[in-house]
Amino acid sequence: MKTITVIAFSVALGLAWTGVALPADEVKGQSTGTKQEETTKDKMKSAGEKTKEKTGEAWDKTKEKTGEAWDKTKEKTGEAWDKTKEKTGEAWDKTKEKSGQAWDKTKEKSGQAWDKTKGAAKGAKDAVKGGQVSAAQDALRAKGFDPGPSDGVMGPRTTAAVRDFQQKEGIPVTGKLDVTTSSRLGMQTTSEGSDAGGTASGAASPATSPEKDKPVQKP
Repeated sequence: MKTITVIAFSVALGLAWTGVALPADEVKGQSTGTKQEETTKDKMKSAGEKTKEKTGEAWDKTKEKTGEAWDKTKEKTGEAWDKTKEKTGEAWDKTKEKSGQAWDKTKEKSGQAWDKTKGAAKGAKDAVKGGQVSAAQDALRAKGFDPGPSDGVMGPRTTAAVRDFQQKEGIPVTGKLDVTTSSRLGMQTTSEGSDAGGTASGAASPATSPEKDKPVQKP
C-alpha cells in the first residue's frame, strides 16, 4: 500500500514539475523572439537612417556641384557679354571716328571748293573793275588830268584826278567812278549804277567821237 502511495505521489509530483517547466520554456522562447524582432527593427531603422544620411549627403554634393557649375556658367556668360559689349563699343567708336573724319574731310573739301569759287568770282570782279579803272585813267589823261599810270588800280592819284574832274564838271565830288562821272568821261555804262569799288558797272571804254568816225571828204 505504501508502495502504491509513493508511486502515485511521484507521478503527481512529476506531472506538477512538468507543468511548471513547460511555461518557462515558452516564455523564454517568446522573449528570445521578441529580442530578435527588436534587433531586426533596430537594424532596419539604422540602415534606413544611414540610407537617408547617404542620400542627403549625395543630394548636398549634387546641389553643390550644380551650384558651382551654374556659377561658372554665369561667370563665363558675364565675361562673354562684357567682351561683346567691349567689342561693340570699340567698333562703334571706330565707326564714329571714321564718320567724323569723313565729315571733316567733306567739310574741308567743301570749304576749299567754296573758297575757290569765291576767289574766282572775286578775281573776275576785280578784273572787270580793273578794266573800268584803266579805261577811266585813259579818259582822264585825255582830258588833261593826271591819274598816274593806267594800271587799273584806284590809287590816290587816280582818286585825286577823279575829284578834280568832278569838281570841274560841276557834279558831286565823291572821288568814285559812278555812273555820272563815267558818262561825263565818255565811258560806256549801264543803268545799274556803281559797284562797291566805286566804278561804273558794265563795259568801260572811251567812247568814240562821231566826228572822228566821219570819213574825211576831199576838196
